[in-house]
Amino acid sequence: MLTGQVGPDATAPGVPMTASNTREIASIQLRPGQWQQLAARMAAHFGIVLVDAPTRAEGQNIAVLGLGPGAWLATSGGGRDGLAVQLRAALAESASVTELSAAYALLRVTGAQVRDMLAKLFPIDRRPRVFGVGGVVRSVAAHVTVLLWRLEDQGAHSVFELAVPRSSTDSLHCALSLSAAEFGFESDVQTLS
Repeated sequence: MLTGQVGPDATAPGVPMTASNTREIASIQLRPGQWQQLAARMAAHFGIVLVDAPTRAEGQNIAVLGLGPGAWLATSGGGRDGLAVQLRAALAESASVTELSAAYALLRVTGAQVRDMLAKLFPIDRRPRVFGVGGVVRSVAAHVTVLLWRLEDQGAHSVFELAVPRSSTDSLHCALSLSAAEFGFESDVQTLS
């Protein structure tokens, strides 16, 4: 995987991409009969109103993404502060927590043409009224399972993050760069696998 630019406009790429190597990732799995306890502990310890739906909620240096019934992916805001350890201590017997930082890479894509680029790879409706800020979807792109979510817009541009199995990051990066080449694609992503 190479850093740099691909496509026609080197001065203003339509789809810039960055990677985050400093954020931590952990899974949270609800234990039977513990929904009220889990929701209360997430609110008390992290300031998150937990929803059992495919949405993103953000709290004190942590974001939680709904994956399915009783399952979430948590990401830290940065640094290596032991996210899984913090979650295990805070959630106690209400949930099982698994450290996944080494398993996934986090990529961020934005820009004037990001929706057009995503349309080439993901069979999902990316229109703002359907896939709004905080929306989360699990999909497949270039034979790679990807968790995709939408963040707050930056100016007039939509911002999306992707959690990608680390062993497949190079393959997905190649697919993303090819899909965005006509718009101009800029990446600071080093090899992450």
